[in-house]
Amino acid sequence: MVAFNFVFLPWKEKRNCEGSSYKAVSTAVNRTIGAASPLFLYKIDSGLAPLSFYLDRDVAVLNVPLAQAPQGFILTTPAAWLNYAARHATGLPAHSASSQFAQVLTIPGPPALVLLRRSK
Repeated sequence: MVAFNFVFLPWKEKRNCEGSSYKAVSTAVNRTIGAASPLFLYKIDSGLAPLSFYLDRDVAVLNVPLAQAPQGFILTTPAAWLNYAARHATGLPAHSASSQFAQVLTIPGPPALVLLRRSK
């Protein structure tokens, strides 16, 4: 059973996802932020679970509102980020929605994602 979990499943996941964009997304994220930097997922569809495999790092799911996120980097959808920006900074562009967040990277899809940095 141990060999199955640690050998077969990662091999199968890698083989099945090689044509997907998860590898490209994880490469862009890992190139942008350091391995020791905390990374969180916010409002990401559970279908993106293979992404955590390719990121090859600890990733936590945020189950709190974005405003309560801890310091670190947050990977989310453009819709979730724009929704937050619209509620918290009427009339300002999304990248200046709050001094607490900076949009660091935009990853075109599929899946389209936005990498934010929470600084305060």
